[in-house]
Amino acid sequence: MTNLEALYAAPSAVVPPHTPAEELRAASLTAFAADTAAGNALGWWLRDTALIHFPDDSGRQCERDSDDWPCHDMRAALKYAELVNAETTSKEAV
Repeated sequence: MTNLEALYAAPSAVVPPHTPAEELRAASLTAFAADTAAGNALGWWLRDTALIHFPDDSGRQCERDSDDWPCHDMRAALKYAELVNAETTSKEAV
């Protein structure tokens, strides 16, 4: 087997989310997986924030509320997303 064939045969690498919206969507899926009322509420909030807050054409302001990008709502949601993702990572390590 050549090196190229070995590379294609190897499992694909897990690529983490690249944008703030992708991070929120990934964390929302984790929150939904908890299957609790609090997890569902957190998941919907993260998903909604990812959907309605995004940079404008210049990439410097939030399209929804004209705050500097990333806006206050996105930064707050990203803090919760980090906690959700950190909790998931710590459970996988055990």
